[in-house]
Formats: sequence, C-alpha cells, structure tokens
Amino acid sequence: MQLNWYNRDFRKKLRFFKKLRENATGKEKEILDASISIILDNLNYKQTKAKNCQEQILLDYNFLTSYRFLWPFISDISKVTNDDITEIPFPKIDVNNKELVGLVHDFFKNGTTKEIFELFCKLYYQRKNLHFARIKYHNICAFSIFIPYDQSFFVQLARKNEFTDVAFLAHEYGHGIQKLMNYNSNAFINLKPFVEIVSMFFELICTDYYSKIKEFEKSAIVTQFETWDMTTENAKSLFQEFSILSAVDINEFQSKGDLIKNIDSFVNFANQRELSDLLDCRPSEYFIYIIAQSIVNELYMVYLNDPDKAFYLLKRIMDINLNLLPQVYLSEINKLGINPNQNIDEYNMHLKRELRKIL
Repeated sequence: MQLNWYNRDFRKKLRFFKKLRENATGKEKEILDASISIILDNLNYKQTKAKNCQEQILLDYNFLTSYRFLWPFISDISKVTNDDITEIPFPKIDVNNKELVGLVHDFFKNGTTKEIFELFCKLYYQRKNLHFARIKYHNICAFSIFIPYDQSFFVQLARKNEFTDVAFLAHEYGHGIQKLMNYNSNAFINLKPFVEIVSMFFELICTDYYSKIKEFEKSAIVTQFETWDMTTENAKSLFQEFSILSAVDINEFQSKGDLIKNIDSFVNFANQRELSDLLDCRPSEYFIYIIAQSIVNELYMVYLNDPDKAFYLLKRIMDINLNLLPQVYLSEINKLGINPNQNIDEYNMHLKRELRKIL
C-alpha cells in the first residue's frame, strides 16, 4: 500500500509552515510546531518490526502495562462466544470510488446531527486529499492524517469492494471530526487507548444506517457482526498475551535488566511455535480498538433507543479535556453514565438477532 502519495503536498506545507514559524508566537507557534512534527513524522515514517519474540514482548510490556487498569475490559470481551453462528454470507458491494464517497456523505448528512454534518463537510471538501489503493498492496486498511494549523485532512483507504469500504471511510472521517472539535497531541500519547472511540462509533452507526436500506442491508449487517466477532477473537489473543506479561512482570524494586532476564527465561522455556504464532498475530495492536469497542458498544445501545441522547453523549466525550491522565479520562466517561461492557450481552444478542434476519 502506497504510504507516501501525499509527500509532495507535505513537503510544500513543511516549507510554508517553517517560514511562518519564524515570526510566530504563543498559540500560533504551538500549533505550527505540532503541525510540523506531524508532517515530519509521516515523511520519515518507517515501519518497524521486532527482531524476535523477546523484543516483541518487551515492546508490548512497556505499552500494555502502562494501561493495566484497562485489562479487565479486554477480559470481558474475550469471554464472548458466537459458536452458534456457523455460516455467514458475505455479499460484495459494487460501487466505484465516487459512489463510495457519496455513500459516506449521505450517512453523515442523513444519519447524524447538523453540527456533525457541518464538520464533516469541512473535510469532505478536501476530497483531493482522499486516496484509494488496491487491496493487494496494502498492509493496513485505512488511515488518516490531520494537520491542525490549516485543518487539512488526508485519507487513504485500501478498497476491498465490501461494505467495510464504507464503514472504514466513515471511521476515518470520524477521526477528522473529532480533531476539528478538540485537537490535542496528548490524545496520541497518554490517552492513546481512547483515540478510537469517536471514529468507531461513526463506523458502527454508519453500518447500522445502511442496514436499514435494502440495497445494502445484508452487507451492512454482516459487516457489523463480523467486526464484532473479530474483536472478540482479537480480545482472546490479547488476553493470552496478558498472561505472558504477568509471567515476566517486575515489581517497583526491580530494574529493566530484571525484566529482560524474565523475558529471556520465559521465551527459553515456552513452546516456541505457539509463542511465535501468538505474537505474529500482534494482539497488542488491537488493544486500542478493543478498549474503544467496550465503550462504543454502550453508546450504541443508547443510540438504538434514543439517537439524540447518544449524539449528546458523543459530543460530551469529544469535549473531554485531553490533558487528563488516562484514569481520570475514563472516569469522565463513567460520569456520563457510560460504563464499558455493562451491556455487552445485550449488544451481542442484538447483533445476532440482526444477522439471523438475513440468514
């Protein structure tokens, strides 16, 4: 998947922003610095891969143990099983790129609020920054980049000719909408486990919106269920990795050297094939999506009964101070009456009922 199609635009912006920065002060300089940093990160992007199991466990340990308080939500989702669903149709959708963008536009226009649609339009008018790639070249499905200084928005999507094309594009525009409303680079540092909440909600309700339209009903319902089922399977793999991280864990009096010794010892005595198979799936990469799903499920259950209330709660979530510590951020969500996985069984049953309508 081509990751540098926007490089020419980025280099041009970089020169312009650096020139502006020479005379900038205060807030303007701060936003310019953030924008320059984003551009440089993407121009210099190189995908890194751990050399071995030890290195992968160490990387995952440093990230995942920082958010140990969120592990129980992964555990909840890992216990969900849908073994009673044995056969699922997977109809393709036949739309070109222009029609695909039109479907996402129609969803935001008719399936969200006026305020959200107006924000979407600011991104929609930048369609020249939207790039489609052929699936055989991709290593990720979709991604987006938001430059805060000029609010420019770049999106890349690997087409599959499935309803996921619509859902993933709505997801990426969700990221842009959230950043238009409340941008703070800390969201991608300390609050990283929560950055997918808003975008995944738009992805989910976009799928729900098209499940009510005959032409896309089957594709949308299947996508909704498959996305959830895949999330539960990823949660199972991640929960297995938690057991590894617990086995190599160190206490506050031990050093990084002790951690490395623990990891080496664990790897040496582990079943090498099983360990490699697990880590090759990179369950840690799904952590932020599973955490978001545990919250989005609850918001979606509200949406089914009272869309206006759900959009009100969504706006409250987008307005939360992004300088908060992760535990405090989660408590702010809890104060809104949203408790991760509280209605997980009802959510699971709802999706299965919808799926059985088309089986």
